[in-house]
Amino acid sequence: MYARARASFDACVEQAADWDGFMAALERKHMVLAPWCDEEEAEEEIKKRSATKDAMGAKSLCIPLEQVRRWEAAGGAAGAAAWVAPPPLPEGTPCFVTGKPAKNWVLLGRSY
Repeated sequence: MYARARASFDACVEQAADWDGFMAALERKHMVLAPWCDEEEAEEEIKKRSATKDAMGAKSLCIPLEQVRRWEAAGGAAGAAAWVAPPPLPEGTPCFVTGKPAKNWVLLGRSY
């Protein structure tokens, strides 16, 4: 049961490095793992810019405890996906919304 629930969750998470990728994932009603500067003003900007007439703005859901994990499509079956362990967030990685240096990965999403 856990494996099925985890697979369902994983299928709804995408990684984005920039605003366009973030918005594309939100349009597919997915959660987004993105590099973030961890500033309150940035979160307010995300809420404002991502709001549409049909959906409220996105918000941070959590800062994952395991910062070295990220989402990546798995090889093999079409549509398969898995969590993999790449290097930590590289120093100098820009925040997807402000362009400032990112401090960590953040999981974002909308409420429907």
